[in-house]
Amino acid sequence: MIRGFGYKAATKIEKENEKVTNILEELNSEYNLNDIWRIKNPDRYRYTWRQRCPIIQCRLDYWLISDVLFDNVNAVDIIPSVHSDHSAITLNIG
Repeated sequence: MIRGFGYKAATKIEKENEKVTNILEELNSEYNLNDIWRIKNPDRYRYTWRQRCPIIQCRLDYWLISDVLFDNVNAVDIIPSVHSDHSAITLNIG
């Protein structure tokens, strides 16, 4: 499940991020969805979006899957993509 960032929002952007995180957490709870990349990679830090100036990195893209599909996931990864500020996210279900 997507978890909160553990800090109190101070800036307008942080407050918007907090709102989005809360909405995603509600959807996850209501529909029993799981952030499969985070579950499979609990200690890894990878980002799916980057900005160069100023340098900002965020994980904006998710595979949210139901409990029914959870055991069928063979692999999930975040990989570089070409000519984009977003990385690709891959999911292999078998």
